[in-house]
Formats: sequence, C-alpha cells, structure tokens
Amino acid sequence: MSDKKGPVAVSIDIGFGRVSITKSIGSEIDIVTFTSHAYPVDLSKYNKLSGRVLHQKDNVIVDVDGISYEVGPHLDAFMSDYESRTTTEDYVDSPRYKALFLAALSMQPEDTIDFLVGGLPVNNMKKESRLIDFMTGEHKVNGRVITVRNAIVVAQPLGILYHHAFNEAKQENILPSQWLKGKRILTLDAGYSTFDWLFTIGMLPDENRSDAKPLGAYRIYSDVATALQSPAIFDGAVHVDLVDEALKNGSFKLFGESYDFPTNRIRKPFFDIQPRIAHVAHEALAAVKSQIRDGGGIDLILLGGGPIDNYQEAVRESYPKNKIEKVVNADDAVCRGLALIASQVAKSAAINSK
Repeated sequence: MSDKKGPVAVSIDIGFGRVSITKSIGSEIDIVTFTSHAYPVDLSKYNKLSGRVLHQKDNVIVDVDGISYEVGPHLDAFMSDYESRTTTEDYVDSPRYKALFLAALSMQPEDTIDFLVGGLPVNNMKKESRLIDFMTGEHKVNGRVITVRNAIVVAQPLGILYHHAFNEAKQENILPSQWLKGKRILTLDAGYSTFDWLFTIGMLPDENRSDAKPLGAYRIYSDVATALQSPAIFDGAVHVDLVDEALKNGSFKLFGESYDFPTNRIRKPFFDIQPRIAHVAHEALAAVKSQIRDGGGIDLILLGGGPIDNYQEAVRESYPKNKIEKVVNADDAVCRGLALIASQVAKSAAINSK
C-alpha cells in the first residue's frame, strides 16, 4: 500500500502455482504469497473439529457464486482429493481464480484501492479486458466491501522486466525508462503452467516474438511423477505436489521415507530424474528459438519465475553467446514489477490531476 495521503496502488499476481499480492509500495515492497489452492468447504461442518481451527490461521473463507472456498497460506496440498488447481486457458474465468482474487484482496488493509495492476500469461492476454472488468468495482469479502477504482492488466514477464530495470536504474541514479531506452531484452518467465517469453525494445513488447507454452513447472512435475510411478521405481501413484516439494527441498518423501532428489543413488529404489527435467526445459527453449533463432540481436536475456532454475542450463545452451541474468527475488519478481508499475501509474495520475 502506498502513502495513505496519496492514492493506494497495489499489485496482484494470480498464477497457476501461487498467488502474490503487495500490501505496500515504498522503499520496501511488502508481499504476501500463498499457493493457488482453493478448496470448497461446507460451512455447516467448518470449525467443528479442533484440528481444523488450529490450521486456519491466516486462511480466509470467500464466497463465489454461492459456494464457499477456503484459501490461504495454511492449506495442506494433500488435504483433499479435490483438484484445487486449474492449468488451462480458462483459468481466469474459473471459480477458483475468483476465490484466489477475493482472498488476496481481503489481505489489503484499505477498503479503497485506486490502482490495481494484475498480470496474465503472454498467450492469455486476449482476456485482458475481461479480467479488468472483473477486478474493477466493489467486492464483498469477509464482511467488507473493497472497491477497486482502476485496474490494469499486463503480460506477466513485463513485471520481471520492470522489476529488473528499476533495480538497475536505482544503482545508476536514473529512471527505469532511461535504463531501458533502446535495449533489446528477452525476458523468460518460468511459471507453474506456462513458460513465457517476452521480447521488448525499451518497454515496447514485440508481439510477433513473444508467446507462452504449457511447458512450465507443472509439465516437469507431471513428467517426473510419471517416471517415479513406474514399476521399476515406486510402482504406484505419485502426486505432482510431492515432486514440487522435492525439487524445492532436495529430498523426496513418500510414505514417510525420504530419498535424495533429483538423483538417488544411496538406497533402493535408485533413480535419476534430471533427464526428464532437462527434456522439458529444452522443449521450452525450442519453442522460444522457433521465434527468436538468432541471439545476435538480443542485448540481454532475463530469467525470472520460481521454477526458472530448472531451465537455466537449457537457456545457456540455446543462447551461449548472450549475456544472461537471473533477476533478484526471482520467485516474486512478477508481483514486485507489477507493484512498481502500479506506483508509477498512481504518480502519473496524481501529476495529471494537478
């Protein structure tokens, strides 16, 4: 949230894998993040078990079309067989997306938001106007009415680009627009569902060299889970969220047993799933290179998004002569950049209103 004396400008990034929202914009950006799980709950039974009370801190209950959903940072990914995450282009129209949005909005301390900036995958920007219509206006949540006066939606990789430009410009004591001027930058954003790329000259995107494919982390998790399910390894169903946790922690847990990950050579069953990860990463970069074959015209390649480490080697193999940088705070770089865009829009609006 910006200075209370001025307009309130914030950002929300609702991804397939997690949700990030800024609560303040200043010298330090305050970000709240939680996984994109939204579970339908029966309020007549909710809170009757003490264990449920103990786990509900910071979670919220929101209503979407008459159905109550629990959303928040303290949800167990395995608490239900219900498919809580959607990975299709219809995501922004789904009840789950709306539940995640309302939950994130409820975490804002202010009841009136002057400028809200959100993001979409590059290949889903055709739904920009629909999402703006949904975000704008009054929203009833948790006994509050929160009003969003103005909403803006941009391609998610643009948030990564502006986040990086802001940090670089700050070091050189210039404006982000000055730092970006004339630079030809390829921004790669590894998300949960999609792998996005955005080619820009300055801040101007080139739509003919920008796109997204369903080659994000979910594809990696799914392929790895399939491999682990084989009779030669665990011979049974493996949940993709177990793979997600294993890649973050370096340890795969199943039925209470732990195994080294992504390569396990200590005890049976032995496995090495690194080739599976590499295969998806190279497939993603092949899609990028189908549009941008030659890296000679690229000044800088930026890497962002939580799962981006799984793709770095493939990026460097695909563009061996290019300068490649992983942005700071890569996990939530999109939301940070969107927050900075919101702040800039608010400042411009304030100046124009004088």
